[in-house]
Amino acid sequence: MSNYLAPATVTAALARRVQAAAQQAVPAAIVEIGRPGASQEARPRVNLYLYHVTHDAAWRSADLFTRDARGQPRQGAALALNLYYLLSFCGDEGTLDPQRMLGAVVCELQARPVLTREAIAEAIAGNPHLGGSDLADAADAVRLTPVPLSLSEMATLWSAFDGAPHALSVVYQASVVLAGDAT
Repeated sequence: MSNYLAPATVTAALARRVQAAAQQAVPAAIVEIGRPGASQEARPRVNLYLYHVTHDAAWRSADLFTRDARGQPRQGAALALNLYYLLSFCGDEGTLDPQRMLGAVVCELQARPVLTREAIAEAIAGNPHLGGSDLADAADAVRLTPVPLSLSEMATLWSAFDGAPHALSVVYQASVVLAGDAT
C-alpha cells in the first residue's frame, strides 16, 4: 500500500509513458496534464486528464486494519482506487498527427500495460512534488486497461468541458491503486 501521493504518481508515470510513445510518432509532441481545451497551442500534443476516480469493488473488504499481538494497528486501512484518464490527441490533421500519436500510444499501452517499479521511480525522481511517494514500493502493480465508451458516452464526457473543441480521444483505467495511511 502506498501513501496519498499514489494518484499523482500514477499520473506522472503515465504521462512519461505517453510522452515517449507520442514522440516516436511525432517528434515535436508534448504531453499536457489537465482538462482538455486548457491550451490553444497549435503544437502536436496529447492531453492527459484524470477525470474520474472510483473505489475498487474487489478490494472493498481489504480495507480493514491489521493489528499486532497487543491490539495496536499495524497497517492503515487500504484505499483501493481505479483512476480513469481521458487522453486526447491534437495536432495537424493534414499530416495526421493526432491519429499517428494515438496509434503509437495505444500500441505502447497494449504492449506494456503495467506501470513498472522502475517507471514509477523515474516519475518520482523527475517530479519534486512527488518526493514522498512510495508507490514504487507497492506490493501490487498498476495495470492500464482501455475503457470502451460508446459515442453517446464520449459525447457526454466531452460536454463537461465547456468550450473545449472535441478531439480524437481514448479512455484508460489505471487499477488498482492502493493508497492510504500506512501507520
